[in-house]
Amino acid sequence: MIVSHTHFLEQDLNQAYKEQECLQALVKSVTNHIKQGEFELAKHRSQDMLLSLHELSQLAYKKKQYDRAGNLLNRMEAMGIHVEVVRGAYQWKMNRLGPNGFIRSYSESV
Repeated sequence: MIVSHTHFLEQDLNQAYKEQECLQALVKSVTNHIKQGEFELAKHRSQDMLLSLHELSQLAYKKKQYDRAGNLLNRMEAMGIHVEVVRGAYQWKMNRLGPNGFIRSYSESV
């Protein structure tokens, strides 16, 4: 299997590679267990495969979100919007939100 920058962030490539290697080994293991009639073992290895697939899916989703954010920032800059202003407004808003998602009262924020 090939791990590339297309699907994963640079810092996640090593983990993605390990997950893909693990997935390949598990596929072989499931196939062998089925051939030998060891269906319970095949079922357990299949569950392990799902965990590896889930991890790879999460890593790929992380890359997708990172790319989307980068594209949005590029479009904002092209429109003349200063990213620092947007970031500051966002941080101000997040600091004002309480744990329930509503804006805190003055007494809660002091």
